[in-house]
Amino acid sequence: MIEKKAKEHKLIHNRQEFLTPLQEKILLFLASNYPMTKNETTRGISGNYRSSWDALKELEKKKLIQAVSQKVYRGREYPRYWVTENGILLALSNRLKPETLLRKTKEIYPEKKNLHFLIEIVPILGESAYDMLSLAVVTNGKFEKSDIIQIYASQGKLNDEEIKKYNSILKNYPEIYKHHVDFMKQASKNLKDLLKMYDE
Repeated sequence: MIEKKAKEHKLIHNRQEFLTPLQEKILLFLASNYPMTKNETTRGISGNYRSSWDALKELEKKKLIQAVSQKVYRGREYPRYWVTENGILLALSNRLKPETLLRKTKEIYPEKKNLHFLIEIVPILGESAYDMLSLAVVTNGKFEKSDIIQIYASQGKLNDEEIKKYNSILKNYPEIYKHHVDFMKQASKNLKDLLKMYDE
């Protein structure tokens, strides 16, 4: 029980160091909406022009937002910003509605299948999965494909309904499904080899 509290405290501490309240507000606002210019974002959060622009610059520097399209206004082009892959994972770890996030992510980043998969499965896997997402971004600055397996492996026992839902989602992503199967086969082989050592 004490170890769990210490972990949660460390996670909260890391988040607060990584993002200011204004940066987090902007990140979640953008993730909840379609791409916007800096002016549109500032108006959307009813923010101060200077501080909002500074926060947007910092989010861009941290690679949590990026320009994904352009808006033409009075003959000039203005970049529209949305969250990056890391920004999406942080938004998800902050409990942004996964359905909304998944719909927008599929439209803006249709090729990022691993990301789509994560958005779908994390709510099934629970609290430790949310924490692992956040720590991967805050501490390591990225989320690896192999981390998907680790998230699943670190869970407590899932009930029958959760397992059925997880497998149903997994089968919609053939490449990830194959990666899971290959990993489980190798893990099973390693376990058998280890047990043989004890039998000798």
